[in-house]
Amino acid sequence: MDVKKEEAKAALDEINDLMRSTKQRLAHGPAGILLVIWGLIWFVSFLGVHCWPRAVNWLPIVGCAIGMASLWIVRRGSVQTRGSASPGDLQIRFAWLVLTAYAILWMVILHPQRQPNPAVPELIDGINHVLAFFASVGMFGYVVLGLWFGRFWVILGLVVTSLILIGLYAMPQWFLIWMAFVGGGALVFSGLMVKRLWAV
Repeated sequence: MDVKKEEAKAALDEINDLMRSTKQRLAHGPAGILLVIWGLIWFVSFLGVHCWPRAVNWLPIVGCAIGMASLWIVRRGSVQTRGSASPGDLQIRFAWLVLTAYAILWMVILHPQRQPNPAVPELIDGINHVLAFFASVGMFGYVVLGLWFGRFWVILGLVVTSLILIGLYAMPQWFLIWMAFVGGGALVFSGLMVKRLWAV
């Protein structure tokens, strides 16, 4: 099917108008204020850890907490000013909340001053923590997708994240086997249930 030159130009003009209106909405909304707040948080957090390295234990977490609070407060004020929340506004807020929670979890898993677990050799302990991090990144994706596609994905992501932490801290010497059977098994079972229940 041939697209006429005028139709193509009209479609491009419509896309440009949509992009321009989106930028204007962002400019008049909370995006600018939130970027400034998060910029200041980064400034204080990175400079603080540079000057006091032991502050890595608490300063980034405090910064994330302040940033999350500002996200909810600023966006709430902006919604009240506009009169109503845009579709997906709540999902976006929860997505940022999920990201912050997982970021804190990742700091715990990959903490630079973490003491090696005496139950396993140091190399295995390091491997466990790195693989736990990567597995939890995937589960973070499931939880965020679930904010738009349904609670099944949220529950799956949170359950497998919990299984990751149980294996990592309760049975580190068996963590890789635990993840192969319990973590992998949970995903396989969920995939089979999706095929069986949703395909009809």
